[in-house]
Amino acid sequence: LFLIESIGTVRTQKKPYRKEKRVEAARATWMEDGENTSSVSAEFFNIDFYNNQFLLVDKAFTSPLHDRGNLHYRYYILDTLDIEGRPNFHIAFVPRRRGEYTFEGELYIDTLTLALKTIDAKVSEGASINFLRSLAFRQNYDLVDNNWVLTRHEDVVDVSLTGGSLGFYARNTIIYH
Repeated sequence: LFLIESIGTVRTQKKPYRKEKRVEAARATWMEDGENTSSVSAEFFNIDFYNNQFLLVDKAFTSPLHDRGNLHYRYYILDTLDIEGRPNFHIAFVPRRRGEYTFEGELYIDTLTLALKTIDAKVSEGASINFLRSLAFRQNYDLVDNNWVLTRHEDVVDVSLTGGSLGFYARNTIIYH
């Protein structure tokens, strides 16, 4: 079992683009026969579904929020729900063609601002990525001072070195406040 916890501040600026990351405290724990060590760090996926395309494991994936998403995805409006006092469209999306680097899943769009509230996505089954059996993401956005900001990001990865062999799951959860 490997566990990383960190707390810090990330500040970004649009023009000119800058990103500053300060880690105030971090702890990494590797538990094997009662041992602890903090010498290992892990890097997970930095995904922005608002970009039309982004690199994921060195492959260019098309976002379900792409400007021309209807060329890559089929969308189905499932319901209109009231979430935290705001009406939201509940939309499912699936890839149009098998084998493309796309996602399948569900998303919630705020009807008043047309902003992304929540997205649950996994890499579509036809997309072939070496060593990865599955890759799933969940992102939650909240309205803070009239701006939609990312407040929670979760990744789950299922890795196997060969098709039928044992593998491992990696889970990453980031909570912003």
